[in-house]
Amino acid sequence: MPRYRLAPQSPFPGPLVGALISYLYLLYPPPGALHGPIAAEKLVLVGDSAGGGLSLALHLSRSGGKVRWHGRDVAVPLPGGVALISPWVDVPRSFSETSGFAAGSEDSCGVYDYIPSTRHSAATAYAESPAWNADIRKQRAATQPYAPDRLLTHPLVSPLLAESWVGGQGQKVPVWLCVGDERLRDQGLYMGHRLYTAGIKLRAEVYTAMPHVFQAVVGHLKAADASWASMAKFVRHATGAQAAGADYWRVERIHPKTLEAKQMSESELQVGGLEFGKVREMMETIVQRYGERAEEGTGKGRDVAEAAEAAVTVATM
Repeated sequence: MPRYRLAPQSPFPGPLVGALISYLYLLYPPPGALHGPIAAEKLVLVGDSAGGGLSLALHLSRSGGKVRWHGRDVAVPLPGGVALISPWVDVPRSFSETSGFAAGSEDSCGVYDYIPSTRHSAATAYAESPAWNADIRKQRAATQPYAPDRLLTHPLVSPLLAESWVGGQGQKVPVWLCVGDERLRDQGLYMGHRLYTAGIKLRAEVYTAMPHVFQAVVGHLKAADASWASMAKFVRHATGAQAAGADYWRVERIHPKTLEAKQMSESELQVGGLEFGKVREMMETIVQRYGERAEEGTGKGRDVAEAAEAAVTVATM
């Protein structure tokens, strides 16, 4: 679990560069490292929430060329697999009424989840703070601290918009995907749709009535244990330690108590039959609306900061 740079102090592409460095460190240990080279096919990129999006962005960031690493040019091969828990792959969070998509999980799954809604986030006014990266603050990106608004739909920020998931020589990395009935459920499902239609081997599991990253939040439940065990099984398959049958690559909805699994159709991943162009349009719409509200919120944020500063001054007199 590498300690990589985090936003808002180090926004995009800082975290992605940190992830790439971590990957290269395993593939090509520099002098003095405590381990030998690890074959890429024995590595699985794993991430939850924003880490899930980062794992996919790292997978995407391979250009097929070489990078300079400790004085030599090295290739960046594909990993053995990618495992995603409640992945945040649509950073603007567009499956909501704010983008014009009335039936989205951002609104309908609030009863099961604890993360704030997109409407709540859009209405939040942040006080000015030195913790924010100065360049990001200048580029009107208070809507999301990870990247300025103009980059929120970049595939390396929101991997859902990536055009291709096939490597330069037709290579396809298998993916394990797990979501609950959470606000980010639909973007996770649609990510599965994008992978499935690209011919990627996909194991997707949807846990009924479970919140965002339930494996950590309610880790005492059997559902969390079952999910971890499922991921471990995928890692064995992806790295060649155990063969996977043809029936393994499927989409299942799992009962959180009985753990009974029912197969879902691949069409259910498409979230009501949304076309890719429509999803892109939804993301662009919500970014625009966030930007408009950010301009309103900037003034509110200054008011909050001035009020807080005045309160501190009074308290110290």
